[in-house]
Amino acid sequence: MSHVQYVDELVKEYLLFRGFSQTLRAFDADLKAEKEKGFRVDKIVDQFLQYIHTYDLASLRELWAHLDTRLFTRLENHFVPCIKKLENAVLKMYLVNAVTTNKPDKVQEFFVKMTSELQGHSEWREWFALPFLKNPEDNPIFSVYFSRQWQDTMIVSLHNFLATIFQCMPMPTLLMIDEDTNKIRRLIHENMRLKEQIGEMIKVDSILDVNAGPTPQQSPLMDDFYIIAQESPIVDNPKTLRNLIRNIGGGSSPILSRKSSSSIKKHTDSDATITKRANSKGRITSLSKSEAISKRSTSCDSRLTRKRDSSVDTSREPQDKLDKSYILLSQVMHIHF
Repeated sequence: MSHVQYVDELVKEYLLFRGFSQTLRAFDADLKAEKEKGFRVDKIVDQFLQYIHTYDLASLRELWAHLDTRLFTRLENHFVPCIKKLENAVLKMYLVNAVTTNKPDKVQEFFVKMTSELQGHSEWREWFALPFLKNPEDNPIFSVYFSRQWQDTMIVSLHNFLATIFQCMPMPTLLMIDEDTNKIRRLIHENMRLKEQIGEMIKVDSILDVNAGPTPQQSPLMDDFYIIAQESPIVDNPKTLRNLIRNIGGGSSPILSRKSSSSIKKHTDSDATITKRANSKGRITSLSKSEAISKRSTSCDSRLTRKRDSSVDTSREPQDKLDKSYILLSQVMHIHF
């Protein structure tokens, strides 16, 4: 109900704009004398406490009667016991304050004015003996009401009850306009906040989509001497240098792979030539013995006169070179060992 003051200012501005000066003065006078305090619960409770502490019983009853006429009578019937209980609690707090502050005259005044209303209620039967007790705070019947806990509980209960009534009471159209404006403003702020949250979630999802793929793993680099790392340790294989020299000279070495491949090609060519000769010799043996005897003499003569085949010599030269290189490597090994 805090927006009631804002609407009051709007009404004042409207009356001033229209030139209703007398109505404006009457409206200001009514605002100053109003008992609802702009429907502010804290101010109404403070007004009750002020009347209690100043021993103003007439104003206290008048304020309660005004709230009963304006608000409490509009409630349903099942709220009547609660309203009556709160009214009695407020009156009891008035008596407790008068006894605590040593005001016996105010206690007597209370019972003189309120006897006609309270004598028929069983709840007040023991309270008529209060003026005749010297230490009522020690009496088990009244000791609860003199405790600070009960007084605080009564004030909180009154505050909550009035706040609930003000929230449930029907509002005029002028107040509803301001209430709707505030509600729309709150909805706009809430909508903007939700949009910002959705935008942040979309950004996070887009970043996750970009980085969703796994990181490609590169294959380890291997050099030409990778085979050396696969060999057994020095303790298990004491002749490591000799094996290394053999591997360098062998076919597994990437350095001499071209040379060995060329030598293998030459060996294959020489083997093919020898195979052809063997086939030709096989054909000669398949001839008849008579032809072989007759041609033997001629073949011997032709061998003496025919030049030697140079392809055989060329095929044997690489083999001799390899044998010589192996001999040199073995000599180097003997020198080192």
